[in-house]
Amino acid sequence: MSHPTMLRIAISRNVRWNAFERYSSTASSSPLVKYNELVTRGELRKDSHQQSIVADLDRLCTRLNGYAANGSSSTSSASIFNKLFSQAPAQSTTAPRGLYLHGSVGTGKTMLMDMFFSGVQVEKKRRAHFGAFMVDVHKRFKVVKDDFVQSSGEDRLRNYDALGQVADGITSEAHLLCFDEFQVTDISNAMILRGLFTRLFVNGVIVVATSNRPPDDLYMNGLQRASFLPFIDVLKEHCDVSSLNSGIDHRIVDSGGDPDVGSVYILTDGNGQSSSSKADELFRVLCDEEGAVLEPRTLQYFGRQLPFQRACGGVVDVTYEEMCIEALAAMDYLEMCQHFHTVVLRGVPEIGLGEKGAARFVKFIDTLYDNHVRLVMTADNPPNRLFNKDTIKLSSKDKAALEMLRDDLGLRESDLKTSLFTGEEELFSYLRAESRIHHMLTGSYWSASLENNALLSARQSKEQCVM
Repeated sequence: MSHPTMLRIAISRNVRWNAFERYSSTASSSPLVKYNELVTRGELRKDSHQQSIVADLDRLCTRLNGYAANGSSSTSSASIFNKLFSQAPAQSTTAPRGLYLHGSVGTGKTMLMDMFFSGVQVEKKRRAHFGAFMVDVHKRFKVVKDDFVQSSGEDRLRNYDALGQVADGITSEAHLLCFDEFQVTDISNAMILRGLFTRLFVNGVIVVATSNRPPDDLYMNGLQRASFLPFIDVLKEHCDVSSLNSGIDHRIVDSGGDPDVGSVYILTDGNGQSSSSKADELFRVLCDEEGAVLEPRTLQYFGRQLPFQRACGGVVDVTYEEMCIEALAAMDYLEMCQHFHTVVLRGVPEIGLGEKGAARFVKFIDTLYDNHVRLVMTADNPPNRLFNKDTIKLSSKDKAALEMLRDDLGLRESDLKTSLFTGEEELFSYLRAESRIHHMLTGSYWSASLENNALLSARQSKEQCVM
């Protein structure tokens, strides 16, 4: 009979990785071969610095082909013996070093990760946005803790290594972990990363990650950062570090400097009538391509319901208010991407740092981009002025909450200048979103998204056949 903890983790696993299975469905050419092909066809601008990073990824692919983590949990007698009688996790044989790529927005981090992940020949490999991964880690931790409390009658974990159990569960699913947007902003994450990743590395798990920051700048000025610093040493011990910064934003340069404003990015004219009619016309064209009926649709998943008033096949028409002001979460955006290949988003205002809806808008754009969903937008400002990055807009309620938090934590006024309170991490995410929007509005992005369109159509046809 399966252990209840492992059964519950196994059930959640199938959901957790669904958004990333498209990356691992089939193997493709090595990163260097793929990169050179794109340059030859004129789809990429040759960048010698970027090419050297691709060569590093290519060599790592070769070293990892056929790799399996020797230290992962299993049902073998040796593993059981070690878990029962050893005071520390069994040491695995020396594993290849991973890679940590950092660079500013538009330097090609996502593209290079696409090339690496599709080309590397590792059976148990997984890719995830780092924030989503850590949400899952906390869920796993709760499952382990609840089961321990229920079975032991203890109300505390005491000497029970729950984090080690979580790491072992992850190892059983993935010997290669690839992370997009590796960043640390939450103290609850910062305090567990050393223990979690030390166990993963001991188990032989390889980590390849992209980030806006070099390792030494992770969780910069965060609360209790001194307790976080040992994790940086652990990370650098097991991963080579490379910078992608070459001073070029490829998403803007390769699109000719400006996105397709006026075609799929429509500026409002003050009263909104002109932009609305243009968006209506484009929506009708997209619906005609679908050959489906325009109707309301409600997505149902995990006990949640997400209603849409205007949906037609793989196209959906929504507003900024519905997507970013309403209480939606990352899982809602991911579910949308499983059903729609094109989103018409209306009424995007100028967005201030810390303003209600800002974080959801960034998450929404990130999710659409990561899933190759096409975007049509109507907005008050051009893409490079979507965000008002000069001011932090806080309501009186937010200001009072900030003061209360400062008092509760015993912080001085000067402590509010940390990245937790100044919005430094948010500024990174805003710049990334602007760069991604530039790319999402280009013909090359829309052409590449046709593959996602075909995959969704095939999936919807299969679902209809099942029904």
